[in-house]
Amino acid sequence: MLDAELLIVIGARLNSSRLPKKHLLNLAGKTLIQRLVDRLSHIKVPHNIVIATTNDDYNQALVELANQINVNCLAYPGSVDDLVGRIDTVVKSTNSKYVAYICGDCPLVEPTLIEKLFLSLKADSSANFSALKDSRKSIHEGIAVYSHKGWQHLVDMCNEAADREHVGLSLKKSPDLSTQTAYVEEDEIYFTCDHRISVDTQADYQFMSAVYERWYAENDDSSIVPLSWVIKTLTSDVSLKSINQLVVQKSADKEYQKIVIITETGTDKGLGQLSRCLNLSQYLQENHGLGTKLLILADGVPVNRLALVNHKVFNTEASLLNYLATQKNKTLLFDLFPSRLIIQKKWQEHLKKLSETNKYILGIDRCAEWQSLFDHIWIPSFYCNRISIDNISYGWNHYMVKPVERKPIANRLLILTGGSDALGYGSWLPKWLDTHLPSEVQPTWVQGPYSSPPKLPEHENLSWKVSTQSDCLHQHLSEATWVMTVYGVTLFEALASNIPSIVLPSIPIITQEEYDAFQQQNVAVCLDDNFNEETANTLSAAFVNLIETNDKREELALKVRSGLENICSSIADFIN
Repeated sequence: MLDAELLIVIGARLNSSRLPKKHLLNLAGKTLIQRLVDRLSHIKVPHNIVIATTNDDYNQALVELANQINVNCLAYPGSVDDLVGRIDTVVKSTNSKYVAYICGDCPLVEPTLIEKLFLSLKADSSANFSALKDSRKSIHEGIAVYSHKGWQHLVDMCNEAADREHVGLSLKKSPDLSTQTAYVEEDEIYFTCDHRISVDTQADYQFMSAVYERWYAENDDSSIVPLSWVIKTLTSDVSLKSINQLVVQKSADKEYQKIVIITETGTDKGLGQLSRCLNLSQYLQENHGLGTKLLILADGVPVNRLALVNHKVFNTEASLLNYLATQKNKTLLFDLFPSRLIIQKKWQEHLKKLSETNKYILGIDRCAEWQSLFDHIWIPSFYCNRISIDNISYGWNHYMVKPVERKPIANRLLILTGGSDALGYGSWLPKWLDTHLPSEVQPTWVQGPYSSPPKLPEHENLSWKVSTQSDCLHQHLSEATWVMTVYGVTLFEALASNIPSIVLPSIPIITQEEYDAFQQQNVAVCLDDNFNEETANTLSAAFVNLIETNDKREELALKVRSGLENICSSIADFIN
């Protein structure tokens, strides 16, 4: 029996729609949930800590971790959405007079505040609830402390499903509780910064990871990251604050739509579609609060790129179609190339059935080949030769890429030939470039996950580097003075970042008409496919003419950067 006066219950499940298994993510050498338990262990009043999760296979890893770190854990057998029921089961198993609910995704909860709230309740026998005396918004998140009677009142007021899913929502319907509330003073510093300290999305995790790495680089692991230090760091470091400051905080009383994104990748397809769908997924989650799941048709997937993504991989078209038939989500977004599909007739039949069930069927890019089967299609291109565009939109503001913050290394040339090097440049281009590139150029070849290693010259004139870390592409782009790439997603990532770019011949990846239209924009140097002395002269001139400051390229970059927001806003408007 847990009989400490203060019972601390951590609500945690691994089934997050925006960041699956977030409680097991690493924060400076320990899991997020361990860091949270460590913080709560610094509370100086007698207490017991219990993790409350659900009794299903997906959360078994959380139960096992709790056992490893000697923390009590309840695997609740009831509804996965009944958070109040989970906590109440723990409360009823104890003799504790006070209950502290702690949100399991907030590894910066302040132990001293929990102590203050508890002691204020204990000092006032008429109080059942606790709160800050100052009504201004503070940085604190994920903390609520009740007397046993106050907790029971919260449970009794839960009349709707949403009340049981969100702790404290039911109290908003209760008459004025101020006479039953013990108020506490809090230090001014906690009201000086309004910033997210919970972990719900990839950006939140990147922020929290940066915070923890900074602290423990200079402090002992037995310490905890002071929230006051975080506030001071945020005030002085804009770059840290910018990591997750645009993430939408979900409202407990609002229902958010979920969207399934279907895409493909592989040795004959490259990474372009998967990359832009990952960008879409993250942006929809963080800036519009939508839940997303990726269904990926693939013969092999770069695992590192999917570590923080809710996804499922299918090896065959038939297995993917069978799974789609079971989906109840109202909105499906496809990024497939119909001409590459094997069982095209079954795909068309399935899409027709989906449209008959009042689902939104949305498409990206080549889905325009089956234009009549989609409610709307977004083409990530400035160029479109479709005769009818009633349900199609395109333009420079339709590219689904993320710009990088440039920190160029002098004379660094980044060479990108695609995730699978579909045009075979790796077999001969390094030798040709080694002969014709200016001597000061430092080439870095990025070998895609589906590509063979590039064939470097036996006797190098230049200092070549080969990177197999395709998941570090944004860092590579950031450090590039110039980029040489095939026509595709990475080209427009470079243009969005205003990086001087050289485009390798890319037929048949794109049509000759689109390539010619791009050349006329004069925002990059486009090489011809002869690779003779004339090509070499064009290449040499490129390193002189591709200057850092280019007004037309900067103007274009602004348009390309707006693509994700433009398309995600359109998708959100379409389904809400």
